[in-house]
Amino acid sequence: MKLNMGCGQNKINGYLNIDKHIEWKPDLQVDLEVFPWPFEINEVDQVIFNHSLEHIGSDTSTFLHIIKELYRICKSETKIQINVPHPRHDNFLNDPTHVRAITPQTF
Repeated sequence: MKLNMGCGQNKINGYLNIDKHIEWKPDLQVDLEVFPWPFEINEVDQVIFNHSLEHIGSDTSTFLHIIKELYRICKSETKIQINVPHPRHDNFLNDPTHVRAITPQTF
């Protein structure tokens, strides 16, 4: 199974497109800050967060729970792709919906 997490209007063919906002018409409506996620242990082969992870997990315990859920649902060789703006870039700094800076050192 391949997941496009926080898809918004950017749906990807061949992926289960997930968003909490029904107006984007996701394949599956899920609030990624509510746990557990509706997936089984070791069920997921690929995950994409395309400019969505920086919008969730402002609370440290929530962010850490997001990471724990990724470990729970992903197979051992799952590819997780995370695209986010650089935390010093205007695209990150000027968007009030960005709640957390994500860098390689975050992981």
